[in-house]
Amino acid sequence: QEAWINRFRYTPSKSASVQSRIKQIDKIERIEKPENETTVRNILIKTEKRLPEKVMQFSDLIVGYGTPIISTEEDLLVQKDDKIGIIWKNGAGKTTFLKTILGEIPAISGKISINPDLIIGSYSQVLSDLDTELSILAELSKDYPKENDIRSMLGWLLITGEKVEQKIKTLSGWERAKVALTKMLLTHPHVIVMDEPTNHLDLHSKNVIKHMLEHFDGTSIIVSHDRDLLESISNQVWLIREGKLITFSDPEKWFAQIF
Repeated sequence: QEAWINRFRYTPSKSASVQSRIKQIDKIERIEKPENETTVRNILIKTEKRLPEKVMQFSDLIVGYGTPIISTEEDLLVQKDDKIGIIWKNGAGKTTFLKTILGEIPAISGKISINPDLIIGSYSQVLSDLDTELSILAELSKDYPKENDIRSMLGWLLITGEKVEQKIKTLSGWERAKVALTKMLLTHPHVIVMDEPTNHLDLHSKNVIKHMLEHFDGTSIIVSHDRDLLESISNQVWLIREGKLITFSDPEKWFAQIF
């Protein structure tokens, strides 16, 4: 409309039409052009310390709820540079295995040794612990004092402006997921443990997560059905099949066979 007005503004025969369109435009509510997502910065998380060579060790581990679901190799070691992708079909026990690692449920037998000097960031634990009566900013400020950092990280996930003052109970599922992810990452974890991290997220946020995990300098253990994500971030694959956890050190080869 504005292009038409500018074209014919000084044409006498179009004067009435020009004035009519100007009045129409004046009644239109103007909104800001959406931010180009390609210009949004990606999250980069650094561990801020040198990790020990041994991060975790599982010895003759059997996990499950009373009944065995998964057993590991005799001695399974997680080292500082490991980026582990855990895969297989739903119901195989992947989530149960992660909950056992995190101490949410006890192992049936065997031993889990985790280096006590390391911070473990668990996305699922944080998501379930969010205080829904608080605003986004208030919840994230409970354990982290730097508001500018909080706003910056939320902005990378496209939560900006007055949105940060909105109560968590009013958020959609994917918005809560972003808040939980932000809170976990603000702890600057040395080990990131995530169960289906790209579920409930929009495409832009999925790409932010993928980039963050690709460049994370700590250890990661990720359960996912997202082949693109796992191929990009994993240097090991743990496959759970028929109650056994089987490890592979050549992800490219095994992704080609499994999927």
